[in-house]
Amino acid sequence: MNAIDQKSPESRTFVRLPVKLGISMSFIGKINGTTTEHKLLGHIDNISDEGICIRVKNLTPDVEEVLSKGENILDIGFQIPMPDLRVAAKGKVVWIRQKGSKKFLGVQLINLDEETQKKIFHYILNEIVKDNLEQ
Repeated sequence: MNAIDQKSPESRTFVRLPVKLGISMSFIGKINGTTTEHKLLGHIDNISDEGICIRVKNLTPDVEEVLSKGENILDIGFQIPMPDLRVAAKGKVVWIRQKGSKKFLGVQLINLDEETQKKIFHYILNEIVKDNLEQ
């Protein structure tokens, strides 16, 4: 377990919704002595109004090492399937995990305005209710 992987997923206090949403992510970081912008590819695997789990396609060992320190802030952009809900946020990596060949980042959203946070929460509740009604 790395230094930022302190809490277990079972200790969550927020409702998480399984999703598959595209996401754009980037951060500025120093790798091998050079500071550059790094872009990550992937999709959101689940979401709450305070954080997201991202399945990352191109997490190299060098980038993983930098992110595992928990010091870099990600610039994040994604679209919630609701009208006019494009989310632009900052995120802090709170854990990194590997399941088989897949790598995941747990990211805390750190600068969401209250209105966007409420819209994400309502989207999650609506999807949970819709899913329960369909069963």
